[in-house]
Amino acid sequence: MKSKWLIWMVVVCGIAVTGVWWYVSRPLRTQPIENLTAEQAKLRKALDERHPRKEVLLRAMKTAASLPNSNEVSSGVRQILDAGTDMNKRADALNHLPDELDSHDATALEDFLLKPDVRDGTPFEQALKNSIMDRFCEMHKPRVRDLLTKIFADQNQNAVIRDYALQHLIEFYQRAAESHETEISQQDWRRFTDLLWRAVKDTTDSSIAGTALLGLSRLSDMQSRIDRERVSEIALKLVEDAGMDQFTRITALQVCARMSVTNALPAIWQVARYGETLPARISAIGALGVLGQSDAKPFLNELLNGEAESLKPAAEQALLRITKLEKQRAKELEEKLERKNAEEIEEQSGRKDSTRI
Repeated sequence: MKSKWLIWMVVVCGIAVTGVWWYVSRPLRTQPIENLTAEQAKLRKALDERHPRKEVLLRAMKTAASLPNSNEVSSGVRQILDAGTDMNKRADALNHLPDELDSHDATALEDFLLKPDVRDGTPFEQALKNSIMDRFCEMHKPRVRDLLTKIFADQNQNAVIRDYALQHLIEFYQRAAESHETEISQQDWRRFTDLLWRAVKDTTDSSIAGTALLGLSRLSDMQSRIDRERVSEIALKLVEDAGMDQFTRITALQVCARMSVTNALPAIWQVARYGETLPARISAIGALGVLGQSDAKPFLNELLNGEAESLKPAAEQALLRITKLEKQRAKELEEKLERKNAEEIEEQSGRKDSTRI
């Protein structure tokens, strides 16, 4: 019985191995050769001949299929979009793009930004896409706002890419509000501010909420339609939440400082002294400086004389800010006293004149 069982096991294993070998080595069912580009046809031929680097060629074939037609798109843009090209060459090609792109190049780059990719999780690809957004914004393309909005709205996009798109959108609206070069309707403003309020609630695992909060804070300086008190309340809530994503909390610290949310001082002090991460502590120390907390000077001097070298630049900058604000406050107080004295002298002079009459 045992010998029969062993024989059956050998037969089954043999069939399984044969099946796997056939599946891997069988001719690929690809599209007809006449429908392929020259680059794809060359790769297809190598595959059909059982090229030893089959997997590498398959990936290259997919890359070639995703690239735009060479007759329509410039070689520089094709190089930027080709994931198989050296990173330095791709970055160099982006730096050498002309100031004005033709419609084919612009469309190819837009499609690249709009299409989520597994490589979007790598720092280089994130930096590359961010730089392409930079170029589009510099060119003031009419459709850049719609492009950035689509990227941000796509939940399938990498969170970092979405965050970059939101940053560029905020800069677009801020520039429009400052320069008045781009006409934005009241309805578009309302849509964008609604988008920012919704994004503030996105406190999952990215810095998007912090970016939206900072955008609301900046735009509230120039747009009365944005409720500054509401922005301050949200910033305070995020600062006080110790379990908040660190990037969002750091941004909330900055917003509380620039909007003079003094109610956040207990939480700011807590983070400055005992923050779990170095960036959070640095941000909190900076907030103490922006808020001009004179009682923070002993603590900041302790940091300057301490062993934590990474905190010293932030402590030094905070001390300089506080000293500057103290001088400014002293000057304002002095000017106020001078005005008060001048008013009293003028009033006394008027009384004397009335007495003589």
